[in-house]
Amino acid sequence: MKIAQETITRLYELTCLVATEYTQAELDKIKQKISDVVTKNGGEVKEVEDWGKKEMAYTIRKEGKQYREARYLHFVFESDATQVTQTKEAMNITDEIIRYLLIKSEE
Repeated sequence: MKIAQETITRLYELTCLVATEYTQAELDKIKQKISDVVTKNGGEVKEVEDWGKKEMAYTIRKEGKQYREARYLHFVFESDATQVTQTKEAMNITDEIIRYLLIKSEE
């Protein structure tokens, strides 16, 4: 007899740094792409914020480019704790994202 595993749903915050070279239309597509990644991996996006363009404390090098400033996108989503790893892996291979930070939110 199998015992059903209880799924633990938690609230997470995802902050992504995106290059400033994108137009508003391209930025909207990037936001949608990130939201789609979250929902594809079993999450539900609760809130999306654009924190704007900010200068970073240090230069980040990625794919031969150097970035001194970035646009900050902040997502709040609810997800099963076992699915978050898949979301993190998808963020690693998303070309538009320079860096990201995914944390468990303090509800």
